[in-house]
Amino acid sequence: MDNGNGNGGNGRIDLRLASEWGWADGRDPQYLYVHEYGPEFEPSRLTWIFSHFRRAELHLVQCRDEELLRMRSQVKEQATEMENLISLKMENDHHIREIEHRLDEQRKALASGAGQPAVPESPYQGLSPAEVAERRQVNDVRRLRAQNAERRGAFSGMVGALRGDADRWRQVHRKYRNNAMVALEETRPLVTAYYEAFVSVHPRREAVRKGWRPRELSLGPEWNDDDLPQELLSAEGQTVTQAWQHFLSLHQAPEEEPRPEEENEEGEDPS
Repeated sequence: MDNGNGNGGNGRIDLRLASEWGWADGRDPQYLYVHEYGPEFEPSRLTWIFSHFRRAELHLVQCRDEELLRMRSQVKEQATEMENLISLKMENDHHIREIEHRLDEQRKALASGAGQPAVPESPYQGLSPAEVAERRQVNDVRRLRAQNAERRGAFSGMVGALRGDADRWRQVHRKYRNNAMVALEETRPLVTAYYEAFVSVHPRREAVRKGWRPRELSLGPEWNDDDLPQELLSAEGQTVTQAWQHFLSLHQAPEEEPRPEEENEEGEDPS
């Protein structure tokens, strides 16, 4: 197992060294009755092999988690931007409702009033002051709606980015887990070489073969991939599903704000 390429640990253990360690432990009198202890017992040099793998594995876990932290930071920034977009859209909706309410009042006044002087200057030449005010407010509504459309587009891109983050986290996790599997597969032959050398020189080799073998090496619990993308997104209170619901809400037209007597009797916020 080489540690110089990002697999962690210190130094290198090859088959020859693992065999030498097995021969040394096999001749050690303190391991004369190793066959009575069961697979959980580990002679000192076998522990070195297992520890070397564990260091390599933990190094990969650390690299993976550092990448996760960077992604969490990005998700937090995206969530803040999304909240800002929603707030801005709600402010625009409020302004649109106010303008449309004023327009309704002005149209009623235009319908009942007559003889209002025309405005001489361009671009409103020939229009009454009320008509000029209406024209300006209509333009304001168009501008606010255009801003909302831009924010919907930006929000859509952020929802896509969140989906991409979840997929990217799966890819990152698989990449580091695959590297850990490579380290594991490199370690298993070392354990076998150690064991065969240990048994070959042990005074009670037949009893050892029948009664003791090193434990099976496996990946640690850090590589359980259940709910990993959800952990990434829910850590900041922002899931793809929630983001998508917010995105759909951005497409709702601003509605008339309810009067107090029209509000839900139970005090719930109408949608």
